[in-house]
Amino acid sequence: MPFVIFGYNAGVVSGKSFLSTSDQQNILTMNVNAICHFWASGSEVKTTCVCPYFVATGMFEGVRSNVLPILQPDYVTKEVIAAILTDQEMIVLPQIGNLLIFLKALLPVKAINTVEKFLGVHETMYAFKGRHESAQKTK
Repeated sequence: MPFVIFGYNAGVVSGKSFLSTSDQQNILTMNVNAICHFWASGSEVKTTCVCPYFVATGMFEGVRSNVLPILQPDYVTKEVIAAILTDQEMIVLPQIGNLLIFLKALLPVKAINTVEKFLGVHETMYAFKGRHESAQKTK
C-alpha cells in the first residue's frame, strides 16, 4: 500500500522570555508551534511527534549549550525517518532528553529548577541571535 509522508516543520522563536515578548508575538508563536499540531493529529493519519533539542539550522543562531550538543540536521533527519518508518508516536532528540522529561514528571518543580540552573539550561538563549539577525549581518 502506498503512503505519503507529510512534514510539518514550521517554527517561531523570539529568544526572549514570555513576559518580555509582545502579546502579538506570543500568539503567533503559540499558533505556529503548538496549535497547528492539533490540526495534524486530529486527522486520521499516523503522526510522529518530533521533539529535538536545538538544531544547527540558523533558527537558533547564537545559542550555547553546556549540557546537550547542538544537533546537526543530517542526524535529526536520519532519526526522524527511522522513527516514522517504525511508527513511533514520539521521538526526543538526543535520546537523553527522555530522561529529562521523566525527571520533570518525577521531581518537584523547585528541584528541577535547581538542576536546570546548575546545568546552565536557563542561560542557553543569552547569546541568541536567530536566523533573521544573522542573515541581516551577512548582507
